Amino acid sequence: MLMYNEAKIAERNLRELASYLATTMNAGQGYEIVVVDDGSRDGTAEILARLAAEGLPLRVASHPVNLGRGFGVRTGFAASRGAYVIYLDSDLSYSPDHIPALLAPLANGTADITLASAYHPDGSIENVPGLRLAVSRLGNRILTWGLRRRFHTVTCLVRGFRREVLETLVLTSGDKDIHLEILTKGMLLGFRVEEVPARLRWRDRDRASGTGIGAIFRMTETISSHLLYSYMMQPGLIARAPLYVLGALVIAGSLLFLYNFVARLAGLGGVPDESLYAAIRGSIVDGQVTLSIVAISALFAIQLVSLVYLAKVNRKHYEELYYLLSVVNARVKALEGKKD
Repeated sequence: MLMYNEAKIAERNLRELASYLATTMNAGQGYEIVVVDDGSRDGTAEILARLAAEGLPLRVASHPVNLGRGFGVRTGFAASRGAYVIYLDSDLSYSPDHIPALLAPLANGTADITLASAYHPDGSIENVPGLRLAVSRLGNRILTWGLRRRFHTVTCLVRGFRREVLETLVLTSGDKDIHLEILTKGMLLGFRVEEVPARLRWRDRDRASGTGIGAIFRMTETISSHLLYSYMMQPGLIARAPLYVLGALVIAGSLLFLYNFVARLAGLGGVPDESLYAAIRGSIVDGQVTLSIVAISALFAIQLVSLVYLAKVNRKHYEELYYLLSVVNARVKALEGKKD
């Protein structure tokens, strides 16, 4: 769980989570609550220290300054020690009772990563502002095009992981694009991902802070960063729509020019060679604008195709290097384990 300036809700939500775990975990199942304080300045760190001293099963990691979600998540993963790790948002908009559903496929061996999905057909959403919900749904639908398979929700980080996944993945994202980095790299290495229907329920405080232009701007900024990451992983994603438009302009312009040429040729009499020359000349003179649009559109389309090709080549090299890096990283950790 990652926290930044959450003094108003930290104690309430952590006690709620600890109470849930104490009453639902089977006897003999060990657990801990790992909380990363990402440079809070409102007393969150002091609250966490007090709760740990009172006996709550907290393991606290702290950043001296605010580093962002990506760094915070990576710090939390490194601090965790369990065979299975569940990430929850600090506002508990996804309540603790999602833990068993996220944990079951991991424990049963049917998945290596589980995703909580409120946009799943069996999921549900409560108390979320309409405009924000619409932007989020659209963003998730667009972002999933950049992945190797389709998901209903990719921007939610409420997920479950087997320890092997966290020890194998080499994560570098420092901000919210870590959502996509985990999925992209996990699937690249062959880890199994399962989407779990979830219930997203915003509390009153969150609903109040989640409305307005500022909230929409922050969400748009998040989706933009995700789109940039998606483009690097799936180069044709962003270029697809412009290529369709440019292709349509080239085809429409070419057909219009051909139609005008045939009409002129049919309307001219005399010597066939002279009529053909006159039809071509007249079509070119009258269709200068059309031909210019066709030529410019074709030029831009060729440039886009070239960029997509180069990006795909770079992506292939990136995947090969990342795979080799992961193999080397796993072997180094195995050797270190043998030494210990």
